[in-house]
Amino acid sequence: MAFIPLISVLGAIIIVAAYLLTRKRSKALRIGALVAAFAIVVALSAWLRYVQQPAAPQTVSDSAFDATMSRIPLYRAILDHDPATAQQLRDQVVAMERQGRSEQEKIDAIQQQILLISMQRLQQTPDAEAVAYMRSNMEMTAALQKKGDDVCFRYLFPAVKGGVNPVRYLTQDQINSRMAADADMYNASFGANKHSVTEAEREKAHHDLQPILLRMNERYGADLDLMAHPEKAQGKEGQLCNMVQGLWQEVFSLPMASAAGIIRYSVSSR
Repeated sequence: MAFIPLISVLGAIIIVAAYLLTRKRSKALRIGALVAAFAIVVALSAWLRYVQQPAAPQTVSDSAFDATMSRIPLYRAILDHDPATAQQLRDQVVAMERQGRSEQEKIDAIQQQILLISMQRLQQTPDAEAVAYMRSNMEMTAALQKKGDDVCFRYLFPAVKGGVNPVRYLTQDQINSRMAADADMYNASFGANKHSVTEAEREKAHHDLQPILLRMNERYGADLDLMAHPEKAQGKEGQLCNMVQGLWQEVFSLPMASAAGIIRYSVSSR
């Protein structure tokens, strides 16, 4: 099964791969071949942690699921705006729990839907919430790197050496901050100030990226290719984590509207 990458990595891969294609005309950097990593769903991890506690019932309870997930801001937001999707997610997790599927299997199965929802809603998210959402992604990545370069690498590129569950490494405040950013992004995309992407915005985002990518190439040289080929990063895991964060820090240094445009552009299906 192929997985869509963590959203910050997906955006970075698309940006860098497009640059490398232009620079090298290499046929090896097709995006389809890069769709191999995936992200953790913090809400699902919270639920799995609950049902695995010794004091919790050994058979999953629908009411227990509802009580746990109702405390997750993003799930509440999906329930408010798209109850059919929330029900689908709920039914899938409960069914897999009853089937005795492993934690990682449940995470693998559900995260794709959450990530696709996020990619779609980002296209309509106002500038401030879009930037805050990606900043939260990078803050989480930086916090995990403090636990070790290998932890960070496994989080960003789990298909290479196996993933990690970031919930086990982060404080409750860090988890709460990330969940709030996810929900704020999702809710804002339905609000009165929701965004509408134009062709002019896409063109500007492409233009704004060029000096960033040139600086990245000057700074990292041939190692920049590792973002498209993380399986070749043995011994350079920390460098790859730094490059992903460095790319987005460059984006964050731009005016908010420009940064938000690049974020939307990087995860757009167009």
